[in-house]
Amino acid sequence: IFLALAAVVVFYSAYNFNYKVFQAAKISALAYMSSDFGDAVNYYNQALDLKAVATENVAINYGDYLASWSDKLDQVKADKNASEIFAQALLRAHQAFDHEIKLKPADAFLYMKLAKINNLEYLFYDDKKYIDQAIANSMIGIGLSPERLQLFYILGESYVVAGENEKAINILNQAVKLNPAFAASYYYLGRAYLVDGQLDLAYENIIIKGINQGVKQPSSNLILLSLAKEYVDKKNYQRVIETYQALLNFEPLNADVMAALAAVYAQIDDYDKAIATARQAAEVNPALAGETAIFIKLIQSGQIDKLKKSIE
Repeated sequence: IFLALAAVVVFYSAYNFNYKVFQAAKISALAYMSSDFGDAVNYYNQALDLKAVATENVAINYGDYLASWSDKLDQVKADKNASEIFAQALLRAHQAFDHEIKLKPADAFLYMKLAKINNLEYLFYDDKKYIDQAIANSMIGIGLSPERLQLFYILGESYVVAGENEKAINILNQAVKLNPAFAASYYYLGRAYLVDGQLDLAYENIIIKGINQGVKQPSSNLILLSLAKEYVDKKNYQRVIETYQALLNFEPLNADVMAALAAVYAQIDDYDKAIATARQAAEVNPALAGETAIFIKLIQSGQIDKLKKSIE
């Protein structure tokens, strides 16, 4: 009897600690490699359904995957099927983190990841309760791990999307004070200043203290594009150029940014750079060749006023 029980224990342990964990990892890898949103969500759900011992990694990967869609939520919501899938995915990911937190209630990292999901839920549903949850979870995480900078970033994001700009600026200034040498903190602080309309402080923190001091590639180019647009509106073309150049350092094959930069060079009468940058844009994306040819022809034929009016 003892040997039989031992065999059962060994089999159960092998199944749960080896086979199921391996299967969950394998299915998660399929989700990561999938180019189809619905398929990826299905794979992550399958991995969670295995109820393997190490489901924490599945939940984290699932949450990060959903967060990667934050800039495309309008596109998702416009498609009824995609919207339903995304809603179900948010629910599953949220439940998975709730489960993991019950197992590890003192793990600040899990609260941080759940807060990130809460922010996404708010953006998707436009329901304030999710921002309240995000702020609460970030605060719990900070209490458990007061030096983890990412918790401050996510809390700052919660305040930004909630329109509480002053609180966002205050919490992100705290992150800067925790580690003044870490460039990413300035980048997030700059975003808060940008949303608050403090353009020069936004530029100082995003470009000078953030990107120029070594911030890694942002997950989205929207902050830099927004900063550039604000300076275009103010006709501060030098700062527009510096912002576009910073963006191209991260995305050197972004033809749309090259084309926009060419237009700015034309506005400041630097026609050689305007032509060279326009040609570069057309080389990267041949679909722009027609527009680029017209742009260059207007410069070379001296029709500068007409050109400037067309690109204002």
